[in-house]
Amino acid sequence: MTEPNSKEILVTFSMAVILITHVFLFIPFTLYLSNADEFVTPVWNILQLCFIPALVVLLLLYILGRFFRGEMHRRYTVFLAAIGLLIWFQGNVLIWDYGILDGRTIDWSKDVWRGWLDLGLWFGVISCAFIFYRQIGKIVVHIACAVFVIQLLTAIYSGIENSSKLGTQETKIPSSNSALQELYKFSPENNVVHLVLDGFQSDVFEELMEHELLGKKYRSDFSGFVFYNETLGTFPYTRFAVPAFLSGEIYTNNVPKNDFITSVIKGKTILNTANEFGYVVDLASEPYFGALYANGTHANSYIIPKDSATDFKSDNATMMLDLTLFRIAPHFVKKYVYNDQSWLLNSKFSGKEHMQYRYFSHTAFVNELTENMSIERTSPVYKYIHVMNVHNPMVVAPNCGYAGRTMGTTRITLTVQSKCTLDTIVKLFNKMKALGIYDNALIVMHADHGGWTVPYRWKQRIFWSNGEEITPFAASLASPLLAIKPPGVASGELKISPALASLTDIPDTISTIMKWGIGFGGKSILDLDPKTQRERKFYFYTWQRDAWETDYTGPIQEFIIKGSHYDTPWLASRMLLPPSDK
Repeated sequence: MTEPNSKEILVTFSMAVILITHVFLFIPFTLYLSNADEFVTPVWNILQLCFIPALVVLLLLYILGRFFRGEMHRRYTVFLAAIGLLIWFQGNVLIWDYGILDGRTIDWSKDVWRGWLDLGLWFGVISCAFIFYRQIGKIVVHIACAVFVIQLLTAIYSGIENSSKLGTQETKIPSSNSALQELYKFSPENNVVHLVLDGFQSDVFEELMEHELLGKKYRSDFSGFVFYNETLGTFPYTRFAVPAFLSGEIYTNNVPKNDFITSVIKGKTILNTANEFGYVVDLASEPYFGALYANGTHANSYIIPKDSATDFKSDNATMMLDLTLFRIAPHFVKKYVYNDQSWLLNSKFSGKEHMQYRYFSHTAFVNELTENMSIERTSPVYKYIHVMNVHNPMVVAPNCGYAGRTMGTTRITLTVQSKCTLDTIVKLFNKMKALGIYDNALIVMHADHGGWTVPYRWKQRIFWSNGEEITPFAASLASPLLAIKPPGVASGELKISPALASLTDIPDTISTIMKWGIGFGGKSILDLDPKTQRERKFYFYTWQRDAWETDYTGPIQEFIIKGSHYDTPWLASRMLLPPSDK
């Protein structure tokens, strides 16, 4: 068999480079531009780390090619070109919709036809490359080169168009151990603790408070609190719920969503108001929300890492490679990349065991805050802490340890994870009591939306204004936890109020209790008459596959609810359309 000449070696090497570039440059770059808010680390830092595995794979492909001679070498060249084209096509054209990749279960038994289509495409192209390499070899290589040039030009153009998203600094968000140390410090007298328990469903909390064995202790642990069991949320997802409960502002789809959120967080929020009244504002959240909250005025911002390390660069690079593999893999292979919600690479490089799951990493953060809490501040303090302990995926056993696998979100799994989260919060409050700072603190504990289990009381059906029925999960997403302990109140068991509260009332409630005199367009919840049938609004929209890429969201249905949202009909009102649909 003849040795390949220098030209053949160059062509083979070029096909390997093209293949590698799709996997480690073009797809990651595209993913970053469409999901820039999800990454703390700028794209250049991520690509630097991707360069190492890219070089290793390229070297392996080159060495493997050197073993082939004659016709086998030519077949190998066409094979590399074909694989490069398949990766490009799967990652840019055959992009199936799997919903939000935020930890919830994907039902792989659905849409199996996707797998057979992908499999047929891959098997057909690879078979043709092997069998008909002589007839189609040059054509495949030329197409691979043309696609590469188009991708390169597209990446350059997209980079110029989105230069503001790229950045050059190590991380987008200032977060350090010094910020963490400051977060531990409280004032001896003037503390506001604003605790956002993402996804904590109201009627799950109520069930735990009334539990035959657990309820009495919980009601004592939450002494001084009033639980508002009729609270209505604003949006089904966190992105627009956060501006609503910090400022009272509602997103109406008439301006780009990122512009709206940034403007709101920079403007008149309860956090910025606290700063104006001399409070030291400390923030703690996960990376995406950290970037969002960083637009406001604050003293310290801490990003809760997945494990004890804060190497966001390697963490983001691992996440990017997982997303890339998920995007370019055929349907049947995606299941193993997603790895039952823990991701293929992330689960292997996440550091401590199970810390890739937010329940464990965020629980560890709250426990560290509890353990290291001290009274060292002379100024009043506003602690804003947004944790994801209750959020998907469900990974907790009844003993609050790792369940050994990720589980679907059911009423049972959600209740178990919620119970374990409350146990963590109780320890935090007990430490505050031991230090003598619980009684005089204002503590606001709430969710941004509910979970994904239909409330027990729910017996209704909901419809879009066009008559199409909406999933009953809208009722759970509209049912966030809200409980408030005013300063100077700490005795007696937790009380339950049926007042028709809304998350948009939170900034007015805090302002009123703290006597700041600043209005946010809502009402102080403490002033609500529980007997009054108040009119409230909820804004429902569904998730889009391109939700991170588009400037606007899909149609938002405004509902008017005159009474309890569990028992009163939801009246479809305005349909808030993006400008392109109006």
